[in-house]
Amino acid sequence: MENAVLGLLGTIAQKPVAALFGEILRRETPVYVTTFDRESAPEIYIENVQKKMAEYGTNAVKIKVGGRMKSGSAGRDEKMIPAFRKALGDQATLYADANGSFNDFSEAINICKRLYEAGFAHLEEPCEFREFELTKRITAASKLPIAGGEQ
Repeated sequence: MENAVLGLLGTIAQKPVAALFGEILRRETPVYVTTFDRESAPEIYIENVQKKMAEYGTNAVKIKVGGRMKSGSAGRDEKMIPAFRKALGDQATLYADANGSFNDFSEAINICKRLYEAGFAHLEEPCEFREFELTKRITAASKLPIAGGEQ
């Protein structure tokens, strides 16, 4: 129902639905591969992603970061983020998804900084999706674009 109403509003306004929410940042998004792996060692995770990228013929990936829904060891993200950029090179498009893992502002900004420095294109859902004000603060304080709305 919600999508139908949004589509109707876009038709009435004679605009793409995305334009109803603000500036359209891009019109195309590269196809990417992803996995739900939050536990493998970074080198195994990278190897598995590279196989999927080759299988699907894409040069983009969305990796999982943060502690939500995983039991992996502490420090995994710190190793994995730069390792992905090094392994895939500057031509690959890298995205990250935290699935709401970072409800502490300083942790969220820290992960954004690491991702930005490694050349990631965006971070999806850094904090719980209901945390509108925290999402707004993170977005305003980060150089890295923040994606949301999945939930």
